[in-house]
Amino acid sequence: MFDYINGIRKLLDQVEKEERRAIDAAVDVFTAAVETKQSIFVFGAGHAGLLTQELYYRAGGLMTINPIFGEGLMLDVEPITHTSQMERLV
Repeated sequence: MFDYINGIRKLLDQVEKEERRAIDAAVDVFTAAVETKQSIFVFGAGHAGLLTQELYYRAGGLMTINPIFGEGLMLDVEPITHTSQMERLV
């Protein structure tokens, strides 16, 4: 019954173990940028764009967050296959 949840826990444990240094380094970069009032530019295409929106639109969010919303790359575009085609452009 809880195989799915247990699988997620296992993956999260793996991410914590294997990516801890990278996550800590990213935290340090973000912290330094906020403390020195530097802009933090965020971008994501398709579902990754949700993180960009979350960082920018979150109530009480940081003023230093500057989103880059690529027209045609967000999830509100139709047909839904358009974002995948845009991601493949060189």
